[in-house]
Amino acid sequence: MVRRGGGRAGEAPGMSARARQPRVLMTLDAVGGVWTYALTLARALVARGSDVAFLGFGPRPGPERAREARWLGQLDWSDAPLDWQATDPDRLAAVGPAIRTALRRYRADLALLAAPSQAVGVNADAPLVSVAHSCLATWFRAVRDTEVPREIAWKAEATRAGLRACAAVVAPTAAHAALLRRCYPGTPEPAVIWNGAAPRIPCEAAGRDTAPVAVARWWDPGKGGVILDAAAARMRAPARLIGPCEVPGEYPFRPRHTEAIGPLPHEAALAMVARAPFLIAPSLYEPFGLAVAEAASMGVPLLLADIPTFRELWGGAALFYPARDPEALARAADELAGDAAQRLRLGAAARARAERYRPARQAESMLALFEGLRDARLPVTAEV
Repeated sequence: MVRRGGGRAGEAPGMSARARQPRVLMTLDAVGGVWTYALTLARALVARGSDVAFLGFGPRPGPERAREARWLGQLDWSDAPLDWQATDPDRLAAVGPAIRTALRRYRADLALLAAPSQAVGVNADAPLVSVAHSCLATWFRAVRDTEVPREIAWKAEATRAGLRACAAVVAPTAAHAALLRRCYPGTPEPAVIWNGAAPRIPCEAAGRDTAPVAVARWWDPGKGGVILDAAAARMRAPARLIGPCEVPGEYPFRPRHTEAIGPLPHEAALAMVARAPFLIAPSLYEPFGLAVAEAASMGVPLLLADIPTFRELWGGAALFYPARDPEALARAADELAGDAAQRLRLGAAARARAERYRPARQAESMLALFEGLRDARLPVTAEV
């Protein structure tokens, strides 16, 4: 039970809502980077006194992952699908009620949602905050410079409705916030809070292999795998792709000139990146780019497509090439492969820049956002 303007039932007399950190319900999935994002943020929130609970959607996590989440807070799972998995709007009808039930069960002060569409139909007193990791409208605009195809436009409309239902929306970069404003005019202005990255591989492991690597949740057209594969035909050094090439709803990407490693557990992928001479990120669409931040945190030099997100985060700390240009990518990769001094400089610059993207800073920004929402809801009382 939560009392507006006062403490939670059972708290010490005189304890106000301001005296404790909020109790947060976080939604997540076990498919890709959202899991890493949620648990990294949750660790930092818990370290600052918040209680967290998790509600998952989509395919369930394995036992080891589930234990990792339960170490931080309660974990429950819904049978409702993720929005991009749903085949029609009716499949998403159970999402909102599941979140409303979880808010009540965990007595949460607010919900931090992994997708704006999840806010539709929640209809709860607690504020809803959504992190806009990615969506169809921004993907199609960035990758193909088109609107969402008519047959799946309902998914973009679900995102629009969810944005309007939220008390606040978080974008992981200013670049992605601008894209959200372009695609969803009339929705809340996104607050920009950079993601936190906290890899657990020693930086000293970096640079023992000779092949650069690229990492993706999966190699859809927005990740630029076709561009990298075309560049690899011209590159002197081989290149490795980490992540699945079989993409839901897309023709399979079959690389011919790169070594397809396939999907790896997170820790194994980090270890391979840490040993690489440099990381290549050929993305055409990237709201943040967690793999890049993790590589930078380990001192791995960065070779990046020149897209707004990467310029915002890594300008002056990475080597850039014109996005969509495989010949320019091949030249830049050969230049970096042959210049150990440049790799050393770029690795140090990347590691220094990555200090901006620490979970502690992310958590402090989130807590400030949460406090602003709480202050807007509490009644003003006179001091006696």
